[in-house]
Amino acid sequence: MDYKKSEIKFDRAVVYSLRPIPQKAPFYDATGGPFVDTKIDHLMELYDSDGVVGKIPCSSIMTDRILPLVLTGEKKTFEEWMHLVYWKLRNNGLAGETTKEIGRFEFAMLDIAAKREEIPAHKLLGSDREWVDVYGSGGSTHLEGRELAEEMERFLSFGHKTVKMKVATDFGTRLDRDVERVKLVRKTIGPDVSLALDANQAFNVEQALEFIKRVEEYDIAWYEEPIHSYDFRGYRELAARCSVPVSLGETFLNHYLFQPMAEAGVKHFQPTASNFGGIEDWLEVNKLAKECGAMISTGGLPMLSTIMIANAGENAIVEFLEPCNQPLVDYMDIRPERRDGRFYFPDCAGLPYRFDMERLEKEGFLVSKEYYGRKKN
Repeated sequence: MDYKKSEIKFDRAVVYSLRPIPQKAPFYDATGGPFVDTKIDHLMELYDSDGVVGKIPCSSIMTDRILPLVLTGEKKTFEEWMHLVYWKLRNNGLAGETTKEIGRFEFAMLDIAAKREEIPAHKLLGSDREWVDVYGSGGSTHLEGRELAEEMERFLSFGHKTVKMKVATDFGTRLDRDVERVKLVRKTIGPDVSLALDANQAFNVEQALEFIKRVEEYDIAWYEEPIHSYDFRGYRELAARCSVPVSLGETFLNHYLFQPMAEAGVKHFQPTASNFGGIEDWLEVNKLAKECGAMISTGGLPMLSTIMIANAGENAIVEFLEPCNQPLVDYMDIRPERRDGRFYFPDCAGLPYRFDMERLEKEGFLVSKEYYGRKKN
């Protein structure tokens, strides 16, 4: 069954505003920090006329721009609703925050559609997988020595076969220190675990090449965003000269930006599924990756990204940025189980997570509850 052809009428929405959930420790990357709170500030429940509900994280863009378009009492197919919202909001830009929110709206519709069919969302999209491979991500640039080693050891305790760390500390001005950090991580994880580096766009081409030359002996799996993400000419040069596979794409929100990336010779695509402009759009990137023989991975909110990776092939992998994502996961009463280097899907229809709203309210994180459309008595 193609759920996109089924009709739906949206009845109402409930939007919860949240106080930021604090991380257990601050987190830094090459160009930013300290990051101290999680990034979700709203949760939405979107109901169809039969009372089936899609639940997603959202922002005020959802309430200000999208809900007025869909809470009209009209009945359309899932496909028609997505087309309407996408093109009504095109003048807000098709590569910014509004685009990300359009993608979240499609995830809400997918949640509803899967619950109607009483199957998990990733299976509605065509996958029969019960798990996805996950890599442990962290290595904040402020960590070194024993603290950094202990974080990597924790990743190993969950069975991760790949770990990722941040480099290019303080905009790439502390390279000697970063070389020692990479050396320490390789020593900690041993020779059989893959090690990826993320420079968060801090270098120019020559700086990126200088640094990777200094650490290539530590067997680097991929080199993530070493230069500005829109410098396609620079990535063409890097792809030709760098001894390590270069990855790119987590800040791109539509599939069109992956074409020049592919033409530049990048062989690791990183579309962030939970932030992308739509499910079908993300699947176009997956299709392009297969055509180019490129690896594909994704990060962002793991409870949304996992269902896309489940439909991306055996070699696809999802990032779990533990310092930033674990606080959110801790407030879910349904969630994927992390073990053996994988996320195992929970046995539930729809998206593979549920926030524990009672606990959020009890602990003071639930600030307000607003109704849109018809208020339920």
